[in-house]
Amino acid sequence: MQPNRAVVIEGVASDWECFRRWFDRSAEPPKLDVAYLRDTLPNVPVPVADCGKQHYNSHEKLEQNLHEFLQRWEGDETTERNRYYLKDWHLRREQPDYGFYRTPALFASDWLNEYLAEKGTDDYRFVYIGPKGTWTAFHADVFGSYSWSVNIFGRKRWYLLPPGEERKLRDRLGNLPFSVTEQSFREAGARYFSIEQAPGEAIFVPTGWYHQVLNVEDAISVNHNWFNGCNVGTVWCNLRDALRDVRREIDDCREMENFDEHCQLMLKASFGMDYADFLTIVLYN
Repeated sequence: MQPNRAVVIEGVASDWECFRRWFDRSAEPPKLDVAYLRDTLPNVPVPVADCGKQHYNSHEKLEQNLHEFLQRWEGDETTERNRYYLKDWHLRREQPDYGFYRTPALFASDWLNEYLAEKGTDDYRFVYIGPKGTWTAFHADVFGSYSWSVNIFGRKRWYLLPPGEERKLRDRLGNLPFSVTEQSFREAGARYFSIEQAPGEAIFVPTGWYHQVLNVEDAISVNHNWFNGCNVGTVWCNLRDALRDVRREIDDCREMENFDEHCQLMLKASFGMDYADFLTIVLYN
């Protein structure tokens, strides 16, 4: 982790319950075992992205019941089916007694989720279930965290850029693109890696690496965002820079009462944590 390089690791999920039970290996090609998931998981609301609609720098979000999403999945391959992506689902938090995977030993030092799991309010542990053609827009991960993503079904195409290469893609106003292609990388002279991830493989995404991910087949993955002693310094620098930006934005209100407290509130709303949160997580670990 210290070199901050992207890595693909094979054979990570072979003993996971989700890898063994969530899809039907007897089918050709293998397919999601919708009946098993219906019987195993409650019909709870799940977050779904509409990959046909952009909302700022992401896709438009909606909420569906799990069984409704699975019913659409069972249908024929249509534009309607292939635009909805169940993503950022906190299944581990919502069903803590369902041991459908284990964090790989290489990624076990996780200051962020260890603290949040103990607190019991939030986490950065997700399940993604996406039909062929769904995708995640060009971005870098929250806080400047690491992320790992394990494919348990289907294949994904990753585009990853080392830190700083994304600057070559900015437009005249300094904005990054919503979507990228290999052609756009070549035209900008940006160095990039293109990786096709197979079932059972983990991808380690280092701090500050912008990336875009396409489901080239119907695909399911388990993902974590996290930080530890290797990248906590970068997370701190990003937090400090975000506070500087907040203070600059409301500098005309500097004389107001409790200005610093207001800045911390705005920092938490925009960045996802404030100074007190960061200190608490570090001291917990």
